[in-house]
Amino acid sequence: MSLANAITFLGRYTLLFAIALSFSPLVAQDDLDFASMSLEDLLNVEVVTASKKAESQWDAPGVVTVVTKAELEKFGGNNLYEILDRVPGLRMTQLSVAGQPAISSRAGNKFSGSNHTLLLLNGRPFRQSLNGYAYQTVLRSFPIHMIERIEVVRGPGSVLYGTNALEAVVNVITKSPEETSTMLLGGGGTDLAREGEFVVATKSGDLSVIAGVNYWDEDGYPIDGITSPLIPGAPVQGIDIYRDDKSGAMALKFKGFSLSAYGGQFNKHYHYQPDFFTVEHKALLVDAGYEHQINDNWSFTFNITHNQYGEDIINNLGADPVIAFDFNTKDTLMEGTVYGKLGEKVDILVGAVGYYLSGWANFIATTWDLSWRSGYGQVSYQVNDSFKVLGGFQYNETDSGDNTVPRVGVIYNNADSGYGVKLLYGEAFRSPYPNESLIDVPDAGGSKPNPNISAETIESLDLQFFMDKERYQFAATIFQVTQDDFITLLPIEDPIYDFQFQNAGSLDIEGLELEVKYVPSERIYFLGSATYQSNENDAGVDDATLHGDLAVKLGFAYNQGPFNLGIFNSYFEGWKPNSDLPGAPVTAANPPSDDINYLSLNLGYDFSLAGTRGNISLYGKNILDDELYEPIFVVRTINTTQTEGGAQYYGQLKLFF
Repeated sequence: MSLANAITFLGRYTLLFAIALSFSPLVAQDDLDFASMSLEDLLNVEVVTASKKAESQWDAPGVVTVVTKAELEKFGGNNLYEILDRVPGLRMTQLSVAGQPAISSRAGNKFSGSNHTLLLLNGRPFRQSLNGYAYQTVLRSFPIHMIERIEVVRGPGSVLYGTNALEAVVNVITKSPEETSTMLLGGGGTDLAREGEFVVATKSGDLSVIAGVNYWDEDGYPIDGITSPLIPGAPVQGIDIYRDDKSGAMALKFKGFSLSAYGGQFNKHYHYQPDFFTVEHKALLVDAGYEHQINDNWSFTFNITHNQYGEDIINNLGADPVIAFDFNTKDTLMEGTVYGKLGEKVDILVGAVGYYLSGWANFIATTWDLSWRSGYGQVSYQVNDSFKVLGGFQYNETDSGDNTVPRVGVIYNNADSGYGVKLLYGEAFRSPYPNESLIDVPDAGGSKPNPNISAETIESLDLQFFMDKERYQFAATIFQVTQDDFITLLPIEDPIYDFQFQNAGSLDIEGLELEVKYVPSERIYFLGSATYQSNENDAGVDDATLHGDLAVKLGFAYNQGPFNLGIFNSYFEGWKPNSDLPGAPVTAANPPSDDINYLSLNLGYDFSLAGTRGNISLYGKNILDDELYEPIFVVRTINTTQTEGGAQYYGQLKLFF
């Protein structure tokens, strides 16, 4: 089955399955009234990502932020891209004119692409084996109303999750059926945007299922000052951008068995008057898992995770459409993990992974078939009720060599006083992908394969002080990060090739993160964060990652009866210019990147009509109409690209049956 057919199959049958479930009398209804939520529900959420087991956010061996279901509803958002941009320490960006959305954590290096942050669905990874970043469609099209919470662990995560988990791990966790309802959403707004979403869940005995579909279509916005990436030397000109996305997702549990699936397509159309081209991203994830409880102290899990990914660039500049660039990947990961306890104080986790990577790039008639292996372990010792020490490692074998990354930590969490501290050290890695080590593109602008390229690595030291009280939480984290052998695309002197991926030195990043959540009553909700960082590479260049030094994010929500108000502002210091970096000459085609205040507003009204509950809302983003320009990271022929068309407003109607 082709990737496109697999995604169509999943989306079609997810929709039919969701419709069938919506008629089931077993479906429970979700409560839209946040005033009925307790303070404990709003603030105290267990997390599972940092240790692959349920634990308090403050006992977890990582710097963890949780985006709760309440925050998703209060502050709104059309997609994960917008929601993650509010998380402390994260900044969402686009890598190139082609608009590939990316997650950046703690001002990390983005010059080899967006493969330094690992995205998970219910703990299972999204990856693809050409260049590693496979979550464009997920960020733009995942059904938001399926999400229970989003756990973000900043810092290295490779000890438990392997390659790509350098800067952060983002885990999207779907709702449990007991806490959701059949929901139908329709809406539209700026740029003739049209959207629809349908989510339904049910539970019968040991069987629980949640399923959803999402659709988004918009006519787009005009951008000035763009150089066509398909035509070398093309003049600077205007462009209109259009988008259409669709996806389906589901999660099923039956006794010890589990099944998670996502299939989506994210299309972006670029209209150079009078011609145009289209970039299509298609992604599929299917994970089947089984958990067996051996006895009261020991359990075993086994997962098979299959990822398929495809990307096509369709050139319509001539009389007939031509596929100018396309590739497809099919990758399967098999993982077994043993969890256990030795007495009351020692927790043990041991696992092994086999990762099989295959794919083909039709535009250069290249295929690959690789096999990577790894093993990992972690031990924690609870010294007393408040004090815990832990250590772990992962050993990896790939075609580019082998490596071992460790993790150690000391955590003090006095639950009685609500004060605590974490001291964490960890390392992580990203193995080179075929586009860096194997792919041969012997054309103008092409890249030369580098079989000697090695994995890039990261070391991170985090010191966090935190307070966890009944009505508020506060954390201050000092971090120091060193990236070594980071992989980037550099110009070379060669009669056939213009570029090559190389290990290009090291980078030091240090900074401070502050975050707070305050809930004086069930009706008022406040959260905020501030991040300051500075970075320098081994050549003595400051601000080598182009990130601004300061980001401040503030949100306020208020609920009064059926009325809901959410306001969120993100201040980002402007990006640094890319013209000072080594590479091809940069054309100043667009304005520089300035400081921005990205303000969003979410207004909602809950109602009941003829026995049907619903919500009508107005959501606005970038309502201060700031101009958003970001530097080009990968192919730096121009200085910046405009990433949004100004203020945007959307209306939504949600019905619950």
